[in-house]
Amino acid sequence: MLTEPPPQSGRMARLTLADLSHALSGNERLLHEASERAMRHPAGRVALVLHLSRLAPPAPRPHHIRVARVLLQDSAQRFGGQVIGLRNQDLVLLGAESGAANADQPHAPVNLPATLARLFAADVPDPARLVSLWHLQTEAASLTAYLAERAADKPDEESSAGAAPESALSLAELQETLAHAPLPELMAQQTGMVLDADRRRPLDDRLTPAFRELSLSLAGLRLRPLVAQAVGDPYLYRHFAAALDTRLIQLLHDDLARSGRITRPAVGGLGAVHIELGLEAILSPAFARLSSLAQSAGVRLWVSIPFMPLCHDADLMDHARRILDLTGCAMIMNRVDALALAFLRQAAMSPSLIKLAWTRHLAEIAIGSPASHALAGIDPACLALTGVDSDQALIWGQARGIALFQGPFLDQIMAATRMAQCDSASLCTMRQCSSRATALGPSGRVGCANPGLLDTRFRAAS
Repeated sequence: MLTEPPPQSGRMARLTLADLSHALSGNERLLHEASERAMRHPAGRVALVLHLSRLAPPAPRPHHIRVARVLLQDSAQRFGGQVIGLRNQDLVLLGAESGAANADQPHAPVNLPATLARLFAADVPDPARLVSLWHLQTEAASLTAYLAERAADKPDEESSAGAAPESALSLAELQETLAHAPLPELMAQQTGMVLDADRRRPLDDRLTPAFRELSLSLAGLRLRPLVAQAVGDPYLYRHFAAALDTRLIQLLHDDLARSGRITRPAVGGLGAVHIELGLEAILSPAFARLSSLAQSAGVRLWVSIPFMPLCHDADLMDHARRILDLTGCAMIMNRVDALALAFLRQAAMSPSLIKLAWTRHLAEIAIGSPASHALAGIDPACLALTGVDSDQALIWGQARGIALFQGPFLDQIMAATRMAQCDSASLCTMRQCSSRATALGPSGRVGCANPGLLDTRFRAAS
């Protein structure tokens, strides 16, 4: 637990809280009012703060917030307390430190820090940075100081961490929206690049396009914030994506049949096309038709499957892999992060490519750990590093022999290269150029005065 400033009296803490009242809003004000009530009778009461705001991106993920909230709510119900979510994504539990029933003691607020430390060990190895636990009778000043920090938070940092999930009707509406959404407008692309190891050359001159990843982006639907957060959960997203798989397959089939703009760059073997599908979609007649047409057109089709679904159903995965072999499509194991590496069974799954998801945790893998051994046992030629957001990721990957990279940092390099050739570059920002090149639908490219450059490749893929 955190070591906090010296305690002040409960009376002084209440006065300070009252002074803060005008600066607080929303759930922060609720916390202020609940804290005042608790401090009137502080004996045996505690405040526990789960600092989700201290998790490094991409955390906190939606499931982090849900699981943590369930744990805290359960403790609050057992010990006469309440849980308040703040706009900086922290969760605060006010309640009794323990109770009379021995059976409930593992769920007591004073015992939660150890449970939460195990839950978030991968994202915050130091428990002292994750959880604060203050006994209000002696440490009321610490809660007051914390509230003062929250009063200084900017209004635009408002978070839905403390809000209840969107109603079932909203998700049903989303399902109906997806069933009729214009897929070409939701299509996005990202180019994976081969990075030459010769550091004497400029970075943009060392990059060669290797593949195009085609995907569906729900950003174009402009979802309500809570619905967007729910769909951000990988499992719920996969549920909705499964409903779109058949439509995506048909869209690519029709585009390929008429030599459309989406698939035209890949015809004749000029760079592979990566698409993400569920296992059930790979077994469908629609995919059989698409893969047959792709073979005839000389399109190298690689099918990406997220790591978790591959692990859930080994029999279905094995059957899908045989289907891909028969149709001449390569299999990609996607979204393998630092934690997944420890459970990776590469030999059993036999993917043609493994896409490692870059986060700081990859750089922190301990030598001799299961993840380190798994990484050392994979041929670097079978690895691609995705989510590359800085040169640090490139340096880490190249140090391990990885040559394939994909991510926003490379998108920005390509945007800078385009803008150096564009007469209208002064009208745009690099971010706008990068975003427009990623979009495949016409609406996503509005504002570009030289759209022909958006699909320009550095040079032909080798």
